[in-house]
Amino acid sequence: AAVLTVTENGYGKRTRIGEYSVQNRGGQGLKTYQITQKTGEIVGAKKVTGEEDILLVSDDGTIIRMEAGSISLLGRATQGVRLMRPAEGAHVVVCGRREARGQEVVDGIVAEGGSASFHRMDLTDLSTVDALFADTARDHGRIDILVNNAAGVGLKDGRVDEISLEDWDAMFASGVRGTFCAIKAVLPYMIEAGGGSIVNIGSMASCGGDLGSTAYACAKAGVEMLTQYTA
Repeated sequence: AAVLTVTENGYGKRTRIGEYSVQNRGGQGLKTYQITQKTGEIVGAKKVTGEEDILLVSDDGTIIRMEAGSISLLGRATQGVRLMRPAEGAHVVVCGRREARGQEVVDGIVAEGGSASFHRMDLTDLSTVDALFADTARDHGRIDILVNNAAGVGLKDGRVDEISLEDWDAMFASGVRGTFCAIKAVLPYMIEAGGGSIVNIGSMASCGGDLGSTAYACAKAGVEMLTQYTA
């Protein structure tokens, strides 16, 4: 078995499970990917045996199917290999609160021959969400794809008896509420354009996992159900 890891700029790899040693609860964890401007941030990780069929969906709607066993086996601290490229003609609008980090992603897409730009947006400020879609539609004519990837992984979390109500609310504000607001705001533009695709990034945590990630797991479970009802 191996851990399949995929990044936002279309890179990925498999790493043998044996390279991940068991850590104590207070451990710092292990580095699983060499993240660079070229690769972008990690957007997905999954345990695979090599026999599975993997579907990769890009921001521009490109879908690629491949066997997990065909993806290169590489060590933990490596960049991976190119798995897919955005389709020609697509423009990616990268959004977030931190412009410097967003611009790094933009630069990586442009360096690979793609087209991208940054737009500041904070999911807790609905005026910036509305502005994101209004400006994108104005500048590019239409919106075909929305990828909701907010996770709140940097927020405080813990067991039910540890986490505060404030931290619980903060996790749901960025995860469930933020995803709902983005979907609701973009739908009129997609309906006007005759259709579109919405990709909500989930997590295996919603199926059960680390007891120290209660709020995160519940928020991702909410995103999963929201995705079903939106569809």
